[in-house]
Amino acid sequence: MIIPVVCILLLLCHHLFIQMIKRKSAWVQYGVYIKIIGVGLIAGLAFIWSNDYGISCWVCLLVMTFIVVFSRTRKIKYALLYTIFEMFISTLWIFIFVEIITLGHFRNWFLGTFGTGGYQNWYYNSLGMSFFLFDVDFSFLMLIEGFLCVIYLIKLFVCHADTRSLVRYGVPAFIIMTGFCAGNEYKLLSGGELRQMALSALFLTVLYEFLVFVCSYGKKKKICEIVIIYSSIVSLAWIISDFKQEVLFWKVDEKIGQYISQLGGRITSLGQDLTDTSRFLDGDSFFATYASAQEVVENTFQPSGTDYIIHALGDSQREKYLNSFKKGDFTYTATIKETYELYEYWCQRANWFLYRELYDKWHPVYANAYEKYWARNTQEETHTLSGKYNIEVENVDESTKKLILRTDKS
Repeated sequence: MIIPVVCILLLLCHHLFIQMIKRKSAWVQYGVYIKIIGVGLIAGLAFIWSNDYGISCWVCLLVMTFIVVFSRTRKIKYALLYTIFEMFISTLWIFIFVEIITLGHFRNWFLGTFGTGGYQNWYYNSLGMSFFLFDVDFSFLMLIEGFLCVIYLIKLFVCHADTRSLVRYGVPAFIIMTGFCAGNEYKLLSGGELRQMALSALFLTVLYEFLVFVCSYGKKKKICEIVIIYSSIVSLAWIISDFKQEVLFWKVDEKIGQYISQLGGRITSLGQDLTDTSRFLDGDSFFATYASAQEVVENTFQPSGTDYIIHALGDSQREKYLNSFKKGDFTYTATIKETYELYEYWCQRANWFLYRELYDKWHPVYANAYEKYWARNTQEETHTLSGKYNIEVENVDESTKKLILRTDKS
C-alpha cells in the first residue's frame, strides 16, 4: 500500500512545484532544496509505515535521489552531498512523525521497532543465518524485475533525468526497485519470502510497456478507442457484479453470526465466547499473551504495550514485558488454550521466562473455546513445593530430556 501512496505524493509535490514556477514564486530560487526537503518528508513518512516496504521505500528514494542528481550533474560529489542531505532531512521527519503519532514516545517506538526486528531470526528459527550475494533472490521473475529496473535507470541517465523521463522511467524504476529491495530485506531478517507486491508491480509494468509498444506501432486513435471500450465493459461488469453481491448481502441474505456492537458487525465464530467472557470479566482488567477481539470488546489495551508475547524479543524487551506482568495490577491473565491451538505448547517453552512466573503464582479460573483465564494465588494456593523433593534428568535421545520429580506425601 505504501508504494502507490509514495508515488502519488511524489507526483503531487512535483505538480505543486510546477505551479510554483508558473506563478514565479520567490521560493523557486531554492528549488533544489525544496525538492530534497519534500522527498525527505515523503521518505520519512514511508520509513515509519512498516519494517519491509516502508524502509525499502526510504532506501530506494535515497538511491533514486543519487541517480537523478548524478544524471543531471554528471558529478558524483554533488550526488553524494544531496543524498546525504536528504538522509538527514528524512531522519528529522521520521523523528517528527513518530513524536506526533506516539504522542512523544519516540524511544519506545525505536526500541519496539528495531528491538523486535533485530530478533526476527530467533522467531523464524534461522539463528546463525548468513546473507551473502548468492543469497539474494535470483529467481527467474525477480531477475526480470531487476533487469527491467536497470534498463529504466539507464534510460533515465541518458535523458539526464528531465521531467518527462522522471515520470516515464523514474517512477516505474522506483516501484520495482522497492519491491525487489523489500523482498530481499524480508529474506535477510526472517528467511521467508515476500514477493506478492513485487510480482504485482512487475506484471503491471510489463502490461503498461506492452500497451505503450502497441500504441506506438499501430493506429493510436483506433487502439485507444478499443482499450477504452473494453476497459469500460470490464469495469462496468465488475461494478454490477459487486453491486449485486452487496445488495444480496445487505438486503436479501440471512444474517449469520452474532452481532458484536463493539466490533461494529457480526462475527461468524466465537461470538458467544466473547460475550460470555465479557460477563465473566465484568469490567476487570486482564493481561493477555495474545491480544484479541476481547480487548476491543472491553475497550482496553494489553498492559505491557506489546500485543503478542512473540514480539517481546531480546533481553531488554523481555525484561520490560516480564516486569509489566509482575508489577501490573490487572485481575486476570489470559493465555491460549492448548486444545484450541497446539502452537501454545511451543509458545510456553519459547517464552518460559513468563510462564514459569504464571505457573508459580497463578491458577486457572475460567476458560472459553480459545482462551484460559488465570487468577492470582492466595497464600494457601501457592504452587511452590514446601516439602522434600528430588529432581532427576534422564537423556531420552539427542533432543529430548525426561524430567523426574519425586516428593514426599506433603
